[in-house]
Amino acid sequence: MRKNVVKAIVVFLLCGVVVFVSGVIFKMKKPAESSKSDFFAPQISNEQKILELWYVETFEGGASSRSAWLNNVAVEFEKENSGQFVLVKSITESELAIHLANGEFCDLICFGSGISENLENSLYSLTPEDYKISQTNLKNSAIKNGNLLAVPIMFNGYALISTELENLSENLFTSGEIIEQRRGNKKIYSCIYGGKNRVGAQNVINLKSAESEMSIYPESYKLSTFEAYSNFNNGKAKILIGTLRDVFRMQNKLDLGVIDKLTIEPLSSFTDLVCYLSIGKTISEDKLSVAESFLKFVLSDKIQTSLNLVGQFSPCKDIFNDGILDQLENVYSNAKCPNLF
Repeated sequence: MRKNVVKAIVVFLLCGVVVFVSGVIFKMKKPAESSKSDFFAPQISNEQKILELWYVETFEGGASSRSAWLNNVAVEFEKENSGQFVLVKSITESELAIHLANGEFCDLICFGSGISENLENSLYSLTPEDYKISQTNLKNSAIKNGNLLAVPIMFNGYALISTELENLSENLFTSGEIIEQRRGNKKIYSCIYGGKNRVGAQNVINLKSAESEMSIYPESYKLSTFEAYSNFNNGKAKILIGTLRDVFRMQNKLDLGVIDKLTIEPLSSFTDLVCYLSIGKTISEDKLSVAESFLKFVLSDKIQTSLNLVGQFSPCKDIFNDGILDQLENVYSNAKCPNLF
């Protein structure tokens, strides 16, 4: 009996040793398994740089999306600069305001007139001589106290558009009329424009030259450019003071046979429809050279030529050879532009 008890105790102790040794071996194996999985994990190079670019739309574009164009440019940049990525993120003005209020900012930002006052203290100062832009007035519009805070990368312009009149500049304020109808008179104003007091024709035309109450659609300055286009399209005015987006809209209508007649005339060499690209002041030192390279890449001949795909003018070169866009481009060959800041 005593022998059986001793034997049982020995067996119990041996089992404990086996369990302990197994646990030790298991723990010893764990690092090896972990290192095996790490071998297959993606390796991030210290040379890889990822920059965030915020795109804020402040006015309507031309033929297609400017943010999509920027995305394509970013892809081309990475192809020529392996491991250097620019991620384009479209945000609204309201979202930008929230970011600024929270002390948040990006590496790069693309924006237009109207919000620049809020950005001035967030932008990195560039060396003007490093950026070759033939449209000096546009370049100078982004300089304050000798510091270049942004570079113009594309711009838009204003045009007079009508589906029934000719000699539009002569008829700009004099073609309005009141048509008598059984259910009340219909007012057709001479011209209409948009811009919501920030960008728009009120910065271009001499509104004091309006000769009668039928000259300009009431409170045009409160309308967006799209609202102005819609009202013009609905017969509220005979002449639209529009942007390049409106030129493309109306040209498409003519091509599709929706309208039979279209007259487009350049309005002025003045524009406040400019897209600027800036570097954020808070950018890390290791990303700064990449950001500067991206700015110069956007201004390169190849990239600027591609602006014809989105129907925008280049501040660096002429890119249109015929048609109304060539005429408008010639008018804007020495574009005048207000200072951003």
